[in-house]
Amino acid sequence: MAESLPWGNFFVTGARASPEGTFHRFVTQRAPDRRTARLSNGREPMARILVIEDEPDLAKILEYNLRQEKFAVEIGKNGEEGLTKARRGSPDLIVLDLMLPDLDGLEVCRRLKSDSKTKAIPVLMLTAKGNEMDRVVGFEVGADDYLTKPFSPRELVLRIRAILKRIRCLCSGQLPERMQTEERLH
Repeated sequence: MAESLPWGNFFVTGARASPEGTFHRFVTQRAPDRRTARLSNGREPMARILVIEDEPDLAKILEYNLRQEKFAVEIGKNGEEGLTKARRGSPDLIVLDLMLPDLDGLEVCRRLKSDSKTKAIPVLMLTAKGNEMDRVVGFEVGADDYLTKPFSPRELVLRIRAILKRIRCLCSGQLPERMQTEERLH
């Protein structure tokens, strides 16, 4: 069978000509995007979170709290390992420390956002650097959110859920009412 080619919301998986000379396509419905899909029980699929954090105790705390909230968690112990895991695993969201031993978090974020394979992955910076300039620079290099240490695990989870909700809305084409109104005005 020929290679599957995208065709609207379907994949063309084959084709043949009928005796009358008309062309028929064999199509298969496209698999739903896992970011917008729902499980058969109506719940959202488990989101995959990559935590790039060099401090082992904090990484374990983050992993524990995120797993308690039913996220799949992978840990990157430094910037290079985090970049490799992001490219290989395509997580739904990255929690990124700024002060890493090899590459700082700003450089990791720059590289993530300049790579076509990882640029769409949202990044939440979680760092001890809390002054205004650090936050501004974080957002300028591509962070989607910024949370300073010490932090509340509950707030972290809520921020992650809010980012993932926005991404699901964007992927499914659903815009909030306010944004739909603004689009009609322009």
